[in-house]
Amino acid sequence: IDVLVNGYRTVRIFVKGEVAKPGFYTFRGFNNFNQELTTDQNMVEATQSSSIMDSVNIFPTIYDSIRIASGITQNANLSEILIKRKNSKSNGGGYIQANVDLLSFILDGNFDQNLRLFDGDVVEVTRSDKVLKKQILEANKTNLSPDRIIVFLTGNIIKPGPAEISQGSSLVQ
Repeated sequence: IDVLVNGYRTVRIFVKGEVAKPGFYTFRGFNNFNQELTTDQNMVEATQSSSIMDSVNIFPTIYDSIRIASGITQNANLSEILIKRKNSKSNGGGYIQANVDLLSFILDGNFDQNLRLFDGDVVEVTRSDKVLKKQILEANKTNLSPDRIIVFLTGNIIKPGPAEISQGSSLVQ
């Protein structure tokens, strides 16, 4: 007997905590198994070709879920991310919780910390009591947060109100 997978069902994940847009996000699994996805470049092309982030055809990871939630806030603690997953009844039921150090993935490329997420998982980016400047600067060097942000300008200027600027822009810009 040969069993061929035609497609994977969607994966729904709830992201909360110190992210820009907490909420439910949906990822689609692979729909076309003739598509060659053996290189990192193909994964990048699959990600970039999608106009809506929640329809990317990849198996979601913690990093992907934070990207879809529009990145982290200034109080995010990437070294303490909580993952909560429902445990199957055959394994005792209840919930399993794990702490993940995503900062080691960003700094050192430790892929063991960028876990694959499954349907019903909850990702919580914990809050730090103080702003972790080094962590924010390192995260801004990656594609974790959006390329453009909105700031509000006030005072004696020509065009007050919201303005869209590049991530990491200086005050003068």
